[in-house]
Amino acid sequence: KPKNKKQVKNIIFLVISLSSFLAKNNEITGDVLNKAHPIPMGRVLNTICCSKIPILVPSHWRSFRGLCTEHSSPRRTTMQRPRRITDIFPNLRLGNRTTSRNITLRHLASQSTGLMPHSYSNMLDDGVVYDKIRQKFHEIPTVCAPGKCYGYQNVVFSLIADVVEESAGLSYERFLEEEIFKPLGMTTASVGLTAFESDSNATAPHRLIRGNWRSTTTNPAYYSVAPASGINASILDMAIWVRANLGAFPEVMSPSFLAAVHQPVIATSHGNYFNRWQKLDNAHYGIGWRIFDYNDLRVVHHGGGVRGFRSEMAFVPERNIGMVLLFNGASNLANDIVPAFLDELDKPR
Repeated sequence: KPKNKKQVKNIIFLVISLSSFLAKNNEITGDVLNKAHPIPMGRVLNTICCSKIPILVPSHWRSFRGLCTEHSSPRRTTMQRPRRITDIFPNLRLGNRTTSRNITLRHLASQSTGLMPHSYSNMLDDGVVYDKIRQKFHEIPTVCAPGKCYGYQNVVFSLIADVVEESAGLSYERFLEEEIFKPLGMTTASVGLTAFESDSNATAPHRLIRGNWRSTTTNPAYYSVAPASGINASILDMAIWVRANLGAFPEVMSPSFLAAVHQPVIATSHGNYFNRWQKLDNAHYGIGWRIFDYNDLRVVHHGGGVRGFRSEMAFVPERNIGMVLLFNGASNLANDIVPAFLDELDKPR
C-alpha cells in the first residue's frame, strides 16, 4: 500500500459498526433475516453510487466519480480545454437538439449535460443493458443548454467508461485497477457482475418482505453502467477511498486533482434526497460528487441505491474526517445517518 504521507483523522471504523446492518448470515442460504447482523469488515458489497470515482479523461473514470476539465488520471493532472463528447465519438448523437452537440466531459461528470434527468433509468431498472440503451441517446429530450442546469444521470453518465476505453486503450475495469485500486491498496475492489459473483466473500442483496429481510437477486443491468453502479468493495477499502479523498495519498491523487473534483460546478435543488436534512444549504454537484454546506461545514458526499444495496459516503475536508455506510439491503436508515454524523461534528468537545 502507498505510504500514508498525511495523517488523516477519521471515524470510519466507528461508523462501520453502524454501517453494516442487514447483512447476510454466514451460511449462504435464502433464510429470512429476522434481525440485522453486522457484516464482517472484509465482506464485499456493491458500492453503488459510492463508487463514482473521479478521474478525468482522456483516460477517465468516474467510478468513484468524476471528470473535470480533463485530467488523464488522478496522478497526471493536466488541465486542458474541455473536450466535447462528439470529438471523441463523432457518430454519437446526444439529445434531440443541436445544442447537445456541445456537451463536454466536464458536463458529463458534473451532471450538467442539459439532458432530461434520469434518462432511461426506467429501462435499466427493467433489465435493459447499457449497450442497447445507448442506441437511443439521440432521442433524449434536451431541456437546457449544456452547463446551464443540473440533471442527474446514471445511464448517460456511463459514457465515461466508453471514453476511458477509447482514449486510454484499456478496458474500464483494467483502468480502474491500474490507476486507483492497486495504487491505493484497495485489495477487495473490483468492477462488474462476474467479479462480484465469483467472490466467495461477497454478500447477498436483500429486500424487505412482510417485515422480514430476505435475500434477493441482483439486476445484471446495473453492472452494465459500471461508472454509475458497477463497483464492488469492502468497507475497509471504502475507508481507504475516503482517506484518499482527504489527501492521505498525494502520490496517487494529487492535491490539485482533489481540489478540481471537489469544486462545486452546478447548483442543485435540495430535492427529495436532502429534504429532511434541516441544516443543509448551498447544494451543488461537482465532478462526480455532491457538495453542500451543512451548518457552515463544507461537505463532500455521494450515495444511492439499487435493488438490494444502499450506500452513503461523506467527508469534511476542513475537519479531516469522513464516513462510509454500506448496506446489503435497501434500508431507509441511510437517510438519517449522514446528517446524524454531521450533527456530531458540530457538538462542542
